[in-house]
Amino acid sequence: MKQITNFIIDSSDLPATTSSRDLTILGSPGSKFILYISNENPQHYNFTTDTFSSGESKLVGEIPSGGKYTKEITFPTVTDDDKYDFQLIVSPHNGVELSEGLSTNSIYYRKSIEQKTDSVLTLAVATTTSGDFQTMPTSVTLTKPPLSTNENLFSISWTIKAVDAITGGALEITRQPLDTDFKFTTTHESIGSGSSDTVIYLDSVENLTIGMSLTTIESGSVSSSPTISSINKTSKSVTVTVAQSWATAKDITFKGGGVADVSKALNTTISFSDLSVVLTPFTATVTPAISSQTDIVCSTTFGIRAGATYTGVGVDNRTTQYVTGTAYGSNSFTTTSAQTLKDNTILTFEGCAQEAVIKARVKVSKMPKDDVVLTLDLDSILTSALT
Repeated sequence: MKQITNFIIDSSDLPATTSSRDLTILGSPGSKFILYISNENPQHYNFTTDTFSSGESKLVGEIPSGGKYTKEITFPTVTDDDKYDFQLIVSPHNGVELSEGLSTNSIYYRKSIEQKTDSVLTLAVATTTSGDFQTMPTSVTLTKPPLSTNENLFSISWTIKAVDAITGGALEITRQPLDTDFKFTTTHESIGSGSSDTVIYLDSVENLTIGMSLTTIESGSVSSSPTISSINKTSKSVTVTVAQSWATAKDITFKGGGVADVSKALNTTISFSDLSVVLTPFTATVTPAISSQTDIVCSTTFGIRAGATYTGVGVDNRTTQYVTGTAYGSNSFTTTSAQTLKDNTILTFEGCAQEAVIKARVKVSKMPKDDVVLTLDLDSILTSALT
């Protein structure tokens, strides 16, 4: 009895774009076989045109004298995930069997390869306030094959602008950004209900890790500030630090942040360097001239807020001059000490601004298997108000 001893093809995930892989079948010369290749549509591989099409198609092959049959298989570009099944069949009537080292079934062998669309890593910035900032800058995306370990380096530069409204608008830095300010959310559906309980059963515990916050319960409310204290992958449940109540089949949303959570929950390797936020210097022009006054009228007070300092030609700086208040409607501000300034004197402000620039260097060493959005929590680093 002749034998087919091996079926060799790279079975790692295929990229979303068109690619080819060599298929090798080893065995006794003269061994006849039938090979089917199909996808999920379902379509079959045409071994003449090297394309997938409707209708059954198969290869009736034979191992040549060298004991090795080789064929290059071409896989098409896809827009959603796909899976390819390889089915190798031999017949004892032809005096051929599959070796025990290849298959426990002497006449049938099956192998599958998955094709994954590219995953998209999105970096965005957002605020939970309303009416304080102008439209957020465009997010930055990286599109690569899922779980790709090719290193990718890129930069972020986002300009954030205060709203120029009748109530005023001025930025102030709360603190410099941290990697933990980049947040992501994971939502799963509850399985069963709970009342004042800490164990929540879910349809999945993927993309969760200990320490993530429970932020939203659909058609319900979140008590206190619960976080995940443990995860049971077998029972698909999480234990939270504060008892909650929920109904069945409701979305439960958790939030994580920073490179540690991203790595543990999303199996992604990302790092940030040179994270910074810098106020863009700006000036305002004194008009009209003033004499021994603490109330200064300017061309604009957009970007000026209490607590900022200012300098300019003729400003009495024997003590540091602070903005002590702003009257946005009249384009004026009050200051620490009385000033005498000429018309059109240019004042330069520090500690407040009309806009700020957030920058970072990003290194992605491993892409997520699914699309992920990391959103910088703007409210942790900047405020936009008059006071």
